[in-house]
Amino acid sequence: MKYVTSDNIDVQLLEGLTAADDESRPVNLIQDEAGARRVLAKIAELGPGHFHACDTEVAQIDIKAVGPVGNGRVTCLSLYSGPDVDYGNGPYVWVDNLDSAEGTLQFFKEFLESREYQKVWHNYSFDRHVLHNHGIDVQGLGGDTMHMARLWNTARFQNGGYSLEALTADLLLQRKKPMKELFGVPKLKKDGSKGKERLMPSVEELQRFPEFRRRWIRYSVYDAESTWFLHRVLQHKLDQTLWFENRSPSTVEGDAPPPDVQPQSGSMYDFYREYIVPFGECLTDIERKGMHVDLKYLAGVEQQALEDRARLERVVLEWASRYCDESERINVYSAAQKQQLLFAPYCNEKKKLVLPAERSFDVENSEGYIEPGKQKAKKKRTITIHGLGIPPTHFTASGLPAASADVLKELAGNPDADPPRYGRAYEHFEDKEEGAAACVALKALYDISSMNTMLNNFILPLQELADSSSRVHCSLNLNTDTGRLSSRKPNLQNQPAMGKDRYKIRDAFTAPPGKKLIVADYSQLELRLMAHITQCEAMIHAFKAGGDFHSRTAMGMYPYVAKAVESGEALLEWDFSSGEKPPAPLLKDKFGNERKNAKVLNFSIAYGKTAYGLSKDFGVSRKEAAETLEKWYADRAEVRHWQQQAMETARRYGYTRTLLGRYRRLPDAMLDDNSMASKKAKAHAERAAINTPIQGAAADVVMQAMLLVHQHPRLRELGWEMVCQIHDEIIVEGPEDSVDEAMKLVVHLMEHPFKDPLSVALEVDAKVDDSWFKAK
Repeated sequence: MKYVTSDNIDVQLLEGLTAADDESRPVNLIQDEAGARRVLAKIAELGPGHFHACDTEVAQIDIKAVGPVGNGRVTCLSLYSGPDVDYGNGPYVWVDNLDSAEGTLQFFKEFLESREYQKVWHNYSFDRHVLHNHGIDVQGLGGDTMHMARLWNTARFQNGGYSLEALTADLLLQRKKPMKELFGVPKLKKDGSKGKERLMPSVEELQRFPEFRRRWIRYSVYDAESTWFLHRVLQHKLDQTLWFENRSPSTVEGDAPPPDVQPQSGSMYDFYREYIVPFGECLTDIERKGMHVDLKYLAGVEQQALEDRARLERVVLEWASRYCDESERINVYSAAQKQQLLFAPYCNEKKKLVLPAERSFDVENSEGYIEPGKQKAKKKRTITIHGLGIPPTHFTASGLPAASADVLKELAGNPDADPPRYGRAYEHFEDKEEGAAACVALKALYDISSMNTMLNNFILPLQELADSSSRVHCSLNLNTDTGRLSSRKPNLQNQPAMGKDRYKIRDAFTAPPGKKLIVADYSQLELRLMAHITQCEAMIHAFKAGGDFHSRTAMGMYPYVAKAVESGEALLEWDFSSGEKPPAPLLKDKFGNERKNAKVLNFSIAYGKTAYGLSKDFGVSRKEAAETLEKWYADRAEVRHWQQQAMETARRYGYTRTLLGRYRRLPDAMLDDNSMASKKAKAHAERAAINTPIQGAAADVVMQAMLLVHQHPRLRELGWEMVCQIHDEIIVEGPEDSVDEAMKLVVHLMEHPFKDPLSVALEVDAKVDDSWFKAK
């Protein structure tokens, strides 16, 4: 076994694979119970140890708009068990489940639900959910080639990807053609000739119409065939990749092991079977359960957000009227109009005029204005916007001044603070009343952008995606470089920070009547793992001593903060369980900005940031940032030593690893040419070599905790189920009458994810309430 296997393909593993476009191959067409029984008898003969690749084709679903839980109907199921398995008419099985054959799928229910028979899929989550729409609860996950490919090579995110088309091209040496390429019908131009755009027939049409049906069946069964061979190749790749190797306990370091004792070892395929297979089952169970939302609350929040947005639009347009005629027609959502209003006139570095002082824009002629000399109103009319000439500092890819939310925030500052903290726009105006008014209007423009994000990402999608039981079913994906989960439809990972959640979106996630939510959150997980991984004595001691680690860091950064703690003016920590109030304010309250800077510093080091990156975060010189870093490392030399080792490993071997042994490939760390592009790529890879073991370890801890919670028999008996996992939080839902017992179990499992304890204890803060917001 090697640490990381090569990308070369052993062609012997591909023996028996047919050409993707070979339509001459016979197929076992199953449309009734008799045909199903013949196939099932052969499956039984093969026994439970055999791998069967399965794939579905699905109608009545728009996968760009909705997820598969409760959406979509399976029109056919394809099955392939290997090139040497003959089901009577060759190795291909195609189960028709449309029109007169509808219901044939149910004859395979027992096989699909069996834990004994090993089924292999590509994107198991999708297939499991659409089959559940037919009352089939798929079990017996033998493998998901998407997860296997990600475990084998995380670098494919940037090169190739993990679709069936991409993986077959690289690993099977022949590309599976996508549906649009095979079945797309050219759209006719006005003159009757064929255009480049291709229109797709529906899945039902592909399966019904004679001109498509033969190719459609071949396309379907080839999906299963290619999945089976991908599983074979990826199993070989993972088998050849070292997970761990331990000497015999009786062996002394440096001595050869006795001839009759073999060192214990495991491959990454062992890792896949031990962790990722059950985790795949766990994630799909969470997706299926979904999270309950209060639709009435969301409707009220939507109304409030729309009213707030309309009010702020009026603020912006009223301010703009100082400088532009017909300002009420300005489109506050048009980037071009905002650029013109704020930054024109503007010349680039080559003295070329990019934005003229005045520019005309077409707008809707909503009141039917008729131009002089014309007899009827045009659909559009023009307005002229005069620019304010604020010097731009950020630019778009095309070289235009940027008017993004971040730019608006910088220009506005915080005019609502007491006293006001005006942004850069304030100094642009000689009349300070004008400057203050500009900052207020630009803050409103920024808030409008924030409200649109809330509406488009949360408030509206949560209402649209909720099912008949008021539950939303997001898709949880193992598709990040570090192993952290991502989610979509809706993206629950991207919730607004508590302090910025003006509409309390989390309050919309509720427990149904008679149930409660337990929200359990790891405390400073990544920093605790950094202490364990680096074996930094100062960090280990700090966590064992208790208190907030960021507050302790602030004491080291700011002598006056340390002095305040020593004199009793501020407290590092306080035990509130006694019910007594602290005699002095806590450090995190009295010195909030200092603690915030300490938090930025701690995570900057965990994420491998340089003095340059830190200087931008703190708004200080690179020299000052470097001095701050040196001061932090002075008491934590083990961290720097470990970081240097991690970067050296990446430079030498092109990978880094997580706590449980997952690999992340970093080929750019091995670049040795001096081009600017290579230097930039190498620096990014070296930061990833530091960051990935920490974030990856956090992902490992959360994964193992989720598996323990998901599989715990007592929690299942009590009726508690996971409904979401976000960042370092696990959210479970269950009956109100067993809250106390369930909370103790969840906290214990999360704090003890591994058999052997870490150098630093993991701590979990857990609360129970009726909503996610209230339990935070």
